[in-house]
Amino acid sequence: MRDTKGILAGKTVMNTGASSGVGEAAARLFAAEGAAVLLMARREDVLNQLAREMTDSGGRAAVSRGDVAVPEDVQRAVDAAREHFGSPGRGIQQRGLLRRGPVPDA
Repeated sequence: MRDTKGILAGKTVMNTGASSGVGEAAARLFAAEGAAVLLMARREDVLNQLAREMTDSGGRAAVSRGDVAVPEDVQRAVDAAREHFGSPGRGIQQRGLLRRGPVPDA
């Protein structure tokens, strides 16, 4: 999976919401393009499996379980990116919010 000539070679991406859907797909794409990827989401077992798949394919991945709504979890993820890869050079937010109520006029 790791391509040292990819457009993200030598870069680090911290990807939240990485355990499924768009977040997972983005994480796989980043790794395929040569990035080291810090995977963050609440489902650690799913993140560990994804990280294994990425590293087994030659990529670089690490896991930090957490919720982006919790500042301490985000800080822990940034620290993990630094520990594993030197720096979280890019951040990708994949978490969505659902709020009920009227849509304000634009």
